[in-house]
Amino acid sequence: TKGLSLLGMKSEEMTEPWPGACGLFHTMVAEAVVRFQSNAIMEIFPPSGPCKTNIIGRITEEIEKQAKRVQDEVNYQLVEKIDDYRPETEKLLFGLAASGSAFRKIFPDPITEAARARYVPAEKFIVPYGATSLASAPRYTECFSINRNELLKMQVNGIYRDTQVDESVPVVSALQEKKDEINREEEPPTLDGDIELYECHVDLDIDSEDGIATPHIVTLDYSGKILSIYRNWEEGDPFKKKILWYVDYSYVPGLGFYGYGLLHLIGASAKAATILLRQLIDAGIIGNLPAGYKAKGLRMKGDSSPLRPGEWREAEVSGIKMSEAFLPLPYKEPSTVLMALLQNVVEEGRKLGSIADVEIGSISAEAPVGTALMIQDRAMKVMSAVQARLHNSMRLEFRILARLIRDSTKDVYDYEV
Repeated sequence: TKGLSLLGMKSEEMTEPWPGACGLFHTMVAEAVVRFQSNAIMEIFPPSGPCKTNIIGRITEEIEKQAKRVQDEVNYQLVEKIDDYRPETEKLLFGLAASGSAFRKIFPDPITEAARARYVPAEKFIVPYGATSLASAPRYTECFSINRNELLKMQVNGIYRDTQVDESVPVVSALQEKKDEINREEEPPTLDGDIELYECHVDLDIDSEDGIATPHIVTLDYSGKILSIYRNWEEGDPFKKKILWYVDYSYVPGLGFYGYGLLHLIGASAKAATILLRQLIDAGIIGNLPAGYKAKGLRMKGDSSPLRPGEWREAEVSGIKMSEAFLPLPYKEPSTVLMALLQNVVEEGRKLGSIADVEIGSISAEAPVGTALMIQDRAMKVMSAVQARLHNSMRLEFRILARLIRDSTKDVYDYEV
């Protein structure tokens, strides 16, 4: 919640040290997030589609044609059929860069059976303490909202059981309130019929003879009333291996399950840069609009509260010249030391956030082309590693989508192959 303020999407209304003081935030974090989002979407989502196939083992003409069909169909689904895939991907990249973790669910539409993809923010995805991966976690839960009309469709079609769903509305979190403030949205008196549900992928012992828990998907409402229970393994699988429907994305892997994002990595630098920036701007305002005291007798009137820029308070003084009747306070011009410190803090933050541009002018004109490329490659090492993690997560995502296409969609292609 504190980190979202550092994005600088909205300035603060300051009352200290005086009302109307500078409330700007330094744009270091916002620049890093937007730059990553822009570079990453161009890297992982070309216009023709992001999926490529790789044949392992003996290559034959028949296998090559099959691989081409798989690649074309997955890209067709991502580019043409799943309309919101790219917009959802860009939202995912923004959330990933800021918070360090993001999730995507690939699943069949319960009613139409068409493939769908949903971005799940990290705060909406709960894993148990000590979990290391989705494949090994005994339980993980997605919190999501569903419209009452959509819930009714699910019940009529037999996806959820026909039961009264709890209408109690969960308390809006501080994080959601901060998001609404940034997005300039207001929570309505009622949530337009939206209901919060929990989809739990959990190992349960349901009527097993040996007492061994098996993978299931359980959906329940806010009060804990169960709406559905489904098995979560391939029919006929003797090992009853859990099917994965979620893929986790990590910006920088951390000490636990969730990763570190730019708010963690350069948030402190952005906060320091914000403080220095505000001091410099406030010093400039004071330098241009000085405040002080003006004479009116011998006794000074007013309280001891700080003087605002342009404010002159009355002091009761008599028998003096007009030129002597004003006493400006000894304000200083914006400090060159603060400016140098700000530049240093920003430079260090930009390096850590991998948003510092390579200074081409610092490379000798006589340096070989290979040397210049090596310097540029070293400057992009961190970002290249982050993009490699994106590619790995998308590889897992495309596996889920290919399995979904194989098992759930119609046998006839929408185009000639």
